[in-house]
Amino acid sequence: IKEIEELKERVLLDSENEIATYLEQLKNIYPKAYYTTQNVGHVGLGVDFYSHSTSPLRRFTDIANLDSINRFVISNKAFNNDDINIYSDTLYQIAIDVNSKRSTLDDYEIEAAKKLNKSL
Repeated sequence: IKEIEELKERVLLDSENEIATYLEQLKNIYPKAYYTTQNVGHVGLGVDFYSHSTSPLRRFTDIANLDSINRFVISNKAFNNDDINIYSDTLYQIAIDVNSKRSTLDDYEIEAAKKLNKSL
């Protein structure tokens, strides 16, 4: 959040600017999660019992996206077209790898749903 706020200040101090407004909204999208082994429900959903899991494929692409934003937007490190091309090739390969594994994940979800329905 601190880095987004600093980027916002570098972009423009005028809060009516579209980019500055977007950066302000971006800061507020995801509140900090708190994980525990105690079931405390989910305040935002208003439920007493809650658990979740995230697909490793989704996490992998999330991390790749966050890394590219950090490298080319937030950090003050210099980069050139070769850096962009190399990173672009890396992201392209990640997309190919993730897409090739998607059918396996779909199959897992179908089988898990069948097993859950049988146990109910």
